[in-house]
Amino acid sequence: HFHYNWGITPENNYWHEAFSDIPMVGQRPFIVQDTWQEPKLLDNPYVLGAPFIRSYVNVPLLTHDEHKVGTLCVLSDHCLTLSETQLSMLSILAKQIVQLFELQASIMLLKEKLEDVRLSQIRLKSFFNSKLVLHLLLDTNFRILSYNTIFADLVFENCAEDPKEGDDVRRYI
Repeated sequence: HFHYNWGITPENNYWHEAFSDIPMVGQRPFIVQDTWQEPKLLDNPYVLGAPFIRSYVNVPLLTHDEHKVGTLCVLSDHCLTLSETQLSMLSILAKQIVQLFELQASIMLLKEKLEDVRLSQIRLKSFFNSKLVLHLLLDTNFRILSYNTIFADLVFENCAEDPKEGDDVRRYI
């Protein structure tokens, strides 16, 4: 199916089937300069009728690990002869499309991971804010990384000062 299109709007669900016999050959563009000369397309409704496709080019969309995920297709109502520069530009565009798809997938994955981190932070915060148990988190040098109100109240009652993150906990013992 179409993710994006310009110039031709698919009117029904049969569009993708109309050209499903067109092969995705390797990593190079596949070109049909004249659909009237391609036996597989002679009875194609989009060749015989609107939009009267006369030329077809497909460029494989390959992921970074060479998986084919689709094609970039160029359709025209007249015969096309593309130069090497034009074919190269289509290949570059195909790579950019895949990079955008992969970037979008990475962003979605990062959003999921960010949500996991937020949920972990909420669970950790609720653990540290417990009113029943003293919680104190120290680094390897006995510096306070985090604490709950029970620890703060205990330090204030015994030392008449408020503990601070980064303080050496031995100062309050």
